[in-house]
Amino acid sequence: MSNPYHRIIHQNEQRFRVATETAGIGVWELDMRAGVFHWNQPMYDLYGVPYGDAPLTFAAWEQRLLPEDRRAALERIWAAVEQGQPWETTFRIRRPDGSLRDIRSAGQQLYDEQGQPSRMFGINEDVTEQRQAERARARAEQEHRASLRAISHGLSKPLRTLGRAHERLRASALDAEQRYDLEQAEMAGKTLLAQVHAILGLAQPEPDAGQLRAEPFDLRRCLSEQVALLRELAERKGLQLHLEWGGALPRRVRGDPVRFLQVVNNLTHNAIHFTEHGSVTVRVRRLEGARIEVAVADTGPGIAEADQARIFEAFTRACNSPTCETGCGFGLYICQQIVSLLGGEIRVESTPGAGAVFSFSAVLPEADNDGEASMVGDLLGDEVPSPGAVELDVLVAEDDAASGRLLYELLLRIGCAPRLVDNGVDAFDEWQRRPPDLMLLDLHLPDLDGRRLTRLVRQAEAEEDMPRTPIAIITAHPLADVQRDCLQAGADRVFKERVGLGVLQQLIDHIRRLREQSTGCPV
Repeated sequence: MSNPYHRIIHQNEQRFRVATETAGIGVWELDMRAGVFHWNQPMYDLYGVPYGDAPLTFAAWEQRLLPEDRRAALERIWAAVEQGQPWETTFRIRRPDGSLRDIRSAGQQLYDEQGQPSRMFGINEDVTEQRQAERARARAEQEHRASLRAISHGLSKPLRTLGRAHERLRASALDAEQRYDLEQAEMAGKTLLAQVHAILGLAQPEPDAGQLRAEPFDLRRCLSEQVALLRELAERKGLQLHLEWGGALPRRVRGDPVRFLQVVNNLTHNAIHFTEHGSVTVRVRRLEGARIEVAVADTGPGIAEADQARIFEAFTRACNSPTCETGCGFGLYICQQIVSLLGGEIRVESTPGAGAVFSFSAVLPEADNDGEASMVGDLLGDEVPSPGAVELDVLVAEDDAASGRLLYELLLRIGCAPRLVDNGVDAFDEWQRRPPDLMLLDLHLPDLDGRRLTRLVRQAEAEEDMPRTPIAIITAHPLADVQRDCLQAGADRVFKERVGLGVLQQLIDHIRRLREQSTGCPV
């Protein structure tokens, strides 16, 4: 009676052996008591061991794993054995000829009649080509992002210089035709700069939860500053930009202010861009628990219902305005990814011809109101800027001659006495010679960049017990890449985009007030 069963078992073993050997899959069995492996032919081929050699011990196999992979692989295997679970891991081995191979290994322990683990059984598969392709793809993507960052940075500097030149021209005596040409040039420059920022956004890997920060920040102050930065853009188009607050909003919350404000900026900028007449309103309210909602409503052309379902897809543009010809359709996709990480949702409500409302929520728990104020907030404040007669000493460090000259002239126009240098070493020497009321530093200075220069200044202030010099750093890179490093270095403000006349005026006005208060003068 036993022969038919033995024959079936033998046939199944033959089929399994033929299938695994044909596929090049190594099959192994480990005697856990003796510590000796039994391999099929492909296992010997995978490890470069001549078939028929003496039985390979577990200790000898262990030494074939690369040291940097060995510990993680063994911990994964023995943890599964202790729990009685199957396991799978990947590691690299070194063959006797010195070549390296990537191996995917899977297995499970087997038990004896007393229920004790006695053997382990599993497979090995050579996945070297697959892993090499994955590594090559990762390198190519990294090089691609680096190229995009380099191109975007190279383009953004001259575009910001053009923007400052346009501001100078706007303050000149122009006739109607010249002013129209200037407005067209400004619009083209802004469009190009927006495209550069979109390209730079493509160069960044998609955000993950590990990139989120959890720090306390002043919700009202941050939103007020963000909207204030966009108010000038709205006013140039003849639009009104409003910021409305709901009740029961916490003053300080805990979350990632950079990511949160990135979404607010994108939605508000889009609303201004696509609205030709009327207004844009940013409404903030508290939902249940720690959930905060921001809604951006405009009086623009609206969005068709069919387009609303796909507007958050990458490279999708959908609206009934000629301005849709600009932009790459990537901003809302990034916003959706960020909002998801913030624990919220983003949506749009719109009727063609009646505007649109983009709203998103984020989980921002209330933070302890311990009076802690960030230097960024202290530098700008909430006050409405007002002109003053106090002449400020401003040290500007900018390696681009055209940008430096334009900053110099803008500062002169708002009643400052600027000093201009083109590298970090000279800037530090100037600071040592006579500390200014404010330092404006480009992040990428030759010899000594803005971050290192800021650290040197803060170190010297601490050693000599000197008053703190306000420092603002200007960069074309996304704030998510550089803001934390700059603030940790001791900077008080980081500007992502070009520094316009309105932003400079607000900054200088507040520095004047701080200076007047410190000298006892009436505000």
